[in-house]
Amino acid sequence: MAEGIHNEFSGEAGSVLQAGKIYGDVYLGARPEEPRTPNQLGAKAVHYVNNERQLTRLETILRPENAEGGPRTALIGGAPGSGRTALATEWCHRHRNSYPDGLFYTRLGGAGSANSALADMLTAVGFGRGDIPSSVDGRAAMWRTWSSRKRLAVIIDDALRSAEAEPLLPTGPGSAALVVQVGSLTKLQARHSAKHVRLEPLSEEAARSLLERALEPEKVAAEPDAVTGLVRFCGGSATALNVAVALIDEFDWPVSRLVRQLERKGPLAELSLAAMFDTAYERLEPLAQRCYRAIGAHPGADPAGVAALAAALDVSVDDLTAPMRELVRASLVQEEDDERYRLGGLIAEHAAAKAAAADGPLLTGALLTHYRIRGLACAEAVKPRRGWVEELWPSLGRFAPVPKDEALRWLEVERGNLAAAAAAAEDPEWVVQLCLALWPVHETGEFPAEMVAVNGVGVEAAGAWDSDLADLADLADLADLADLARAVLGTQLGFGHRQLRNWARAIEVFGEAGEAAERAGSLAAQATVLESIGLIRIDEERFAEAGELLDRNLVLAERIGAGRRIAMAKFHLAKASPPEIALPLLDEARAEFAGDAANLRKVDLWRGIKLGERGDRAVAEDLLNAVVREAGAAKQHREHARAWEELAKLADGAAARQKWERALEIWRLRGFTAEARAVLSRLSAAG
Repeated sequence: MAEGIHNEFSGEAGSVLQAGKIYGDVYLGARPEEPRTPNQLGAKAVHYVNNERQLTRLETILRPENAEGGPRTALIGGAPGSGRTALATEWCHRHRNSYPDGLFYTRLGGAGSANSALADMLTAVGFGRGDIPSSVDGRAAMWRTWSSRKRLAVIIDDALRSAEAEPLLPTGPGSAALVVQVGSLTKLQARHSAKHVRLEPLSEEAARSLLERALEPEKVAAEPDAVTGLVRFCGGSATALNVAVALIDEFDWPVSRLVRQLERKGPLAELSLAAMFDTAYERLEPLAQRCYRAIGAHPGADPAGVAALAAALDVSVDDLTAPMRELVRASLVQEEDDERYRLGGLIAEHAAAKAAAADGPLLTGALLTHYRIRGLACAEAVKPRRGWVEELWPSLGRFAPVPKDEALRWLEVERGNLAAAAAAAEDPEWVVQLCLALWPVHETGEFPAEMVAVNGVGVEAAGAWDSDLADLADLADLADLADLARAVLGTQLGFGHRQLRNWARAIEVFGEAGEAAERAGSLAAQATVLESIGLIRIDEERFAEAGELLDRNLVLAERIGAGRRIAMAKFHLAKASPPEIALPLLDEARAEFAGDAANLRKVDLWRGIKLGERGDRAVAEDLLNAVVREAGAAKQHREHARAWEELAKLADGAAARQKWERALEIWRLRGFTAEARAVLSRLSAAG
């Protein structure tokens, strides 16, 4: 052992790791609460036909002779309704014993679906929700690390883009990924040597065979001509055949009765698969039909929660138990976790058409109202003192109280639906409100690209806002509410660019927001813009400019007179100030934040930084180590990583490098890509 190094461990631990240099996807931290072996496959099809050639092809791709080789990926293509998901599920059922560490199924589609899928898979193997990172990069790193020593199979359904599917691929030798593609996945093919399997529509022989197996044999044998007619109506679609079987079973019809109903809809040449779905739809109870249309009218591709559907239909959640069960039984709707529902492929198009022909606009409007009001209520619960909603829409009044933890969880789960609602809303004020509702999950900085996209739409909406101020005459200090909205959302947009380290664009956006704030006559918005630009100047290490901007921000905060805003202004000014000025400012800010543990940790981080700059190394290290412990426990990931960086600056040699690596681990795991690159660059330069 090298002189001066002493390795000793006593006590109990699940595992002990001694490491020198650690790079890549190693994850040190939470482990699964209890090891689990998930099986998320749907039930094995009782009547599976026609695809033995494709099953053999999957065998060749996914189970090579060298079972210890790297993970294998198959891309399953074909027309909607051709049975792509059924093929993947059948193959996994047949080979389940080859994957002792788990069989996973996840469906993509919609903003944030890869992020949600990763959370669900990590939860399924035993990780606690609180231990799972918020960002897709962080979750992907955790998934890669966990799966690296496992043998498992993953079905990834409805994959439109390679970037959605890639984070879900397992990394363990001998693992398999079956990707049901609905778009071109050329990058997945190039990066992971994915091989194609294609399904054609069922042949007449295969479709007849499926009906013979799925229905009572005597029922099929008794009406051969009707069976032939039904096969022709279904056009080789396994989806349509499944709906037909559900109808015949549910109502105990002879095959001929269903065929007669289909024929009455028009000449055969004019019929499409919609005729089959029409027939299934017409047999539903009225409330189930409304539910079907509501899901068809739902904005975006993320699943619709039962609470959103109940709000859109103006019924209770309990009222929807039977209708949703009816839709699932009819093979029209797929149920996911947490009472969330989605439509797939051809049926989604049919439901959207049914909604458009009936009450679709009303249902979409009701769904947007639900996401808007619930989103604002949850944002208020998480960020109760932000205040912009009250300034812009005092007539909205107080929202029903929501517990903070519940509110944050709802915002995280519904983030994709809120973003889709912002894109779908036609009323500019609604778009602005939805952007404000998303702030608590965007503020963390873990979704900067989405933040830029959503708030870009929001700024455009604010520019189109021609509001009637008649009911807002009491707000005489605001010259133009649209300009205030433009200023606030412009600040959010600039924050997204700042997180992407696109600082020049961020400054430009903040400048436009500042002009809007001045036109609106809002001192608070002007102060927020000054503060934001000042923080970018700190990022750029232009401390003199930052100090000037942040000093002006403090003057405005004192004019406004809000104690919390003044404390925050002092806190930010301290960042750009020398220690003899910064430390008293931080002490004053700390006194105002008493009882606010999250902000106290932020202040203590900077107290440690400034003490280190003053030369009080030991005191600084003690304070920063306390921040490491407390921020790590509280999952304040930015402060946790930054404290490790500051400890690294106070250390030398191998000890400094170890601390930089700890910071890198957190940045990468939590998806702060730009920050991770900066640390990697520093480590590379150090050699």
